[in-house]
Amino acid sequence: MSDVTLQAALSHLVDAELLFQRGQPPSVRYQFKHVLVQDTAYASMLKSRRRQLHAVIGRLLETKFPETVEIEPETLAHHFTMGGVNEIAITHWLRAGRKALSRSAFNDAINLLTKGLALIPLLDGRPERNMTELDFLIPLGTALRATKGFTAIETRRVNLRARDLLGTGSTIDQDMAVMQQLWNGHHQSAEHDVARTVARQHLSVATRQGTVQAMTNAHRSLGITLCVMGAFSEARRHLEQSIRLYETRDPSTTQYHSSNDRVLALAFLSWTLWLLGYPLQALEAAKTALTLARGMRVEDTFATGMALHAHVRLATFGADPEWAAPFTEEMVTHCTRHHLTNYTKWGHFHHGFLLSLRDPMQGEHAMAAALESEGKTAGLYRPQHLGLLSAVKLSLGRISDARCLITEAIERAEQTNEGFAEAELHRLNGTLLLMLGKSDEGETEFKRALLIAREQDARWWELKAATSLGRLWRDQGRVAEAYELLAPIYNSFTEGFDIADLKAAKSLLDEVSSSQTR
Repeated sequence: MSDVTLQAALSHLVDAELLFQRGQPPSVRYQFKHVLVQDTAYASMLKSRRRQLHAVIGRLLETKFPETVEIEPETLAHHFTMGGVNEIAITHWLRAGRKALSRSAFNDAINLLTKGLALIPLLDGRPERNMTELDFLIPLGTALRATKGFTAIETRRVNLRARDLLGTGSTIDQDMAVMQQLWNGHHQSAEHDVARTVARQHLSVATRQGTVQAMTNAHRSLGITLCVMGAFSEARRHLEQSIRLYETRDPSTTQYHSSNDRVLALAFLSWTLWLLGYPLQALEAAKTALTLARGMRVEDTFATGMALHAHVRLATFGADPEWAAPFTEEMVTHCTRHHLTNYTKWGHFHHGFLLSLRDPMQGEHAMAAALESEGKTAGLYRPQHLGLLSAVKLSLGRISDARCLITEAIERAEQTNEGFAEAELHRLNGTLLLMLGKSDEGETEFKRALLIAREQDARWWELKAATSLGRLWRDQGRVAEAYELLAPIYNSFTEGFDIADLKAAKSLLDEVSSSQTR
């Protein structure tokens, strides 16, 4: 068809008010006035003709409109799919999915990558088949974990399929990425022993390969798991090593990761440092994480959610609630807007916790609702959440409810080996036992909390347990023992003396010291 004939036909359709004309030749675009007109015209063509036209459009876009290839790879993917040019279509679906993931458009990424995956069976029998499927499964797993959660059926199905493809033509980068995804699933499911094993395997393989990206991720994953398990000194070493390695990483090697690894490492390092007894360094690490997340050239919503979470959870350790409040509000808003399922639930829980410090009854209601939304499974952080809710119920005099919750919290911590708040759970249980008039059992729990904290190098939990035990001994007239217990722990701190827990310990020390001199 000549240009003259084509222009005459198009003008006729415009005059008939079937098409809109935008602009003037040669920079002109035409659009159907109604989708039903478009559908009718499309359906009137033979399938073979439609396939042919889609393939021609796809090739024209590739050769004549390179900006479309770069900006809208999904458009080419659609035309090549409809045209039956499946190998090229798969390439563009993958490019489109990765592009969506890079801008944290998780739902778009899921949609685009799923469409590409549907074409993978057409590659059966070809040597690149499994490697290509893994190319889709890895970013799809990342997008699903952000929107559905790590423990969702869809996320697990993708991760398990990726695991099954390991060693079947996969590259070392793909193997490393799949191990990272598997670790994520076990971590979020509170399967900490398995997560630690996977992380150590990951680190071993990454170290043999000498790949900076892989070692960065492996050290970070192992550090995170060790933090949650309560091995704080070892966790610190791995998290700090991950941050050091990140500085030497090639920034172009990030196709399998949507989150800034340094932000995640800093977030967990902030918790680790606080519990090791360095609250000011912890606050600085959390601040740096959030600054980095907010300063990214392309917004990484997952990293921002994690950085906000780092600030918020520090309040449950002892950070200033007024300082944490605006971060909590932002976390809930941000994670809700970007469909970060788990972080949204945790944000609501922390909002309830901060509310409970001002209004225990309303706070208790909000915390209980958030905890209920998490489900009954042994999910990540659930032992600490149960303990915090138990403490609020105890403050309201609901001793029976509080006892059930703290018992469940301790049992879950032991079952899952989630030890990062275990010492504090026993301290809370000791406080509850004192309210029941069981001072001997309460003292035993305080000592149990001290023992766990010392085994973990958790000076913060040790300080809180020693303060609680010191108060009990003061009330029993054992002021010398109280001073001898608390003084060396308090004196080991070098920062954060304006924080409430350290001020409370100092006040108790001054009181028992004064009593000794009378």
